[in-house]
Amino acid sequence: MPDITGPRPFVLVLMPFDPAFDDEYKLAIKPACESAGAYAERVDEQISTDNILERIYHQIARADLLIAEMTGRNVNVLYETGYAHARDRPVILLAQNPDDIPAELRNFPSIIHHGRLTTLRSELEQEVRHTLAATREGEPSSTVPVEVTVNGVKLTAGDIGAVTDDIKEEQEAVELQVVIRNEPLRLVKPVDLQIGLITPLRFAYVESRSSWFEGAPQCEDIVIGSDARLHVAREPCAILPGSWNRISFFAWAKGPLPLGDLGTFTIRVFTTSGFFDFPMTVTTIAKVPPPSDPPAPPEPE
Repeated sequence: MPDITGPRPFVLVLMPFDPAFDDEYKLAIKPACESAGAYAERVDEQISTDNILERIYHQIARADLLIAEMTGRNVNVLYETGYAHARDRPVILLAQNPDDIPAELRNFPSIIHHGRLTTLRSELEQEVRHTLAATREGEPSSTVPVEVTVNGVKLTAGDIGAVTDDIKEEQEAVELQVVIRNEPLRLVKPVDLQIGLITPLRFAYVESRSSWFEGAPQCEDIVIGSDARLHVAREPCAILPGSWNRISFFAWAKGPLPLGDLGTFTIRVFTTSGFFDFPMTVTTIAKVPPPSDPPAPPEPE
């Protein structure tokens, strides 16, 4: 239950001033915030003699949380969202379709609601509760706190990347070399996290090797779907701002690996404020042997 003895957190809602969004605001966003113990307002609801842009600046600065409806990529909403991020305010993005969110913003927490207000209200209430609780406790917000690179390919949370691994004939394991970097742009303290790998079900055995422990111990694993296993490296780690850590996953299949598409894998990053998924398709290619030494030139006669 929300605490009703103190002032409620203030949620500023950024959305186009268009009647087409009124039901979403009145029937989903405001009730979700109320149920989460906060109160929500749009700038156009407020009575003020200030310049509208100055008022938006002021309200963003004082807001505990912002909700931005990205559907239609309204230029004002995009500008205000960028300003909120520059002020290091937590923002939850909403959109009817994934393509409504620009690629540069897809690392931030979002809800794709497809216009279904009941679904939006339920999911948004949970996200508002979670974000406000993390803010009160001084934890990182639900913004993705790290960069993830696998086999040299930088991945984006929520978007499917494409990764390859070169293998020898009859090889039974695929190797995924993961680099986790703590960007120093937003955080000024270490990120505490644990790394997992989601594989197709036939990869029943996964080992991990990293810089914070020796050897290649088996990961803890659990079946999480009809064709998916989650393998979690046993040891957590803390990464300082601007620093990074490496971990290699060796996923063993039942029998030799074929060349080509192995299916969808996912790096799951567990943090103190939730987990973030970095999905990817993994393709194997034939490992090319190093060239042999060229023959020695003939001795001159």
